Amino acid sequence: MAAGSAEEDAANRFLDAWADQDFAAMHEELTSSAQQQFPLEQFAAAYQEAQSASTANAIDPGDASGPNNDVMEMEVGIRTEIFGLVEGVIQIPFEDEKIAWTPHLTFPNLESGERVGRRLTLGERAPILAKDGVPLAGGQGASRDSRLGSAAIDVTGTVETPGPELRPEVEASGYPGDQDTGVSGLELAFNSRLAGKPGGELL
Repeated sequence: MAAGSAEEDAANRFLDAWADQDFAAMHEELTSSAQQQFPLEQFAAAYQEAQSASTANAIDPGDASGPNNDVMEMEVGIRTEIFGLVEGVIQIPFEDEKIAWTPHLTFPNLESGERVGRRLTLGERAPILAKDGVPLAGGQGASRDSRLGSAAIDVTGTVETPGPELRPEVEASGYPGDQDTGVSGLELAFNSRLAGKPGGELL
């Protein structure tokens, strides 16, 4: 392979399609054996899982370097909700001008057999206060309550594990969808302020 080769063009198309979340176009760049081993639905799910785990919200393709032994090294930046900009390289192997894809190509700097993960640290949920400082809702998780009793729930809303309709929105914000969070009322409207931004470590 040489600079400006068919392989470099294919690698650039692959990363540009990734930035556009066009998994079908990415899949078309794979070898026939990789396409058979990883059908489009499974292929797309691998990227979506990595992006969900890393809280990715944008893919920034970079420059190509190499080649070396039929491998094109591509710079890529992953912009995330929690971990900021994660930069690294993806080493794309080729066979007959097609990408010999494997799942570790879903995130930069992974080795064969590795997958991206995270360890999150969640802070305590802040109380909802009335203008005079009276707590409308306080406590953690589904046990949050108010000194005003159940009547306050109509205004404050509830905290619980989000259902399937709300979960994608919660996870897109970088908050784990399997944890209690605001699902209605003020708890939902001000969820990002009440829950705070999770911390943690990208694995």
